Amino acid sequence: MTPIRTANRQPGGGSARLRAVPAVYKLNIAFVVLGAALVRLLASRPMALAVLGTLPVSLLRTWLFRSGIERGLPAARMVGRAMVRMVLSVGALIVGALFGAEVLLGVLIGLCMELAAYAIAGQRLGRHGRAR
Repeated sequence: MTPIRTANRQPGGGSARLRAVPAVYKLNIAFVVLGAALVRLLASRPMALAVLGTLPVSLLRTWLFRSGIERGLPAARMVGRAMVRMVLSVGALIVGALFGAEVLLGVLIGLCMELAAYAIAGQRLGRHGRAR
């Protein structure tokens, strides 16, 4: 009988890969999903779908920023990444505008959820002295 592989399991449940995901990504996903649910309750379905539609853009923007910091890129390269992040946001807003004001507002709300995740992660950084 072949033994069950438990290399990726840790005591207390959950896989090591999931635990290795930085908190800012988890917060980003949680804020966008909760924001979409709140928008759905208070506003409309297209706006809520637009909030959810910004999740890939928000995760890519977070990855661009975080990977640059972790790699210790020079300031000039970080400015280049900031420009790419800005273009991604503007592109998402332009696509949202093509579908109307309601979807545009949903995209804007979704992009602002990323800022809320940064704020919470920044508070943790300041309180603990390192990123969590």
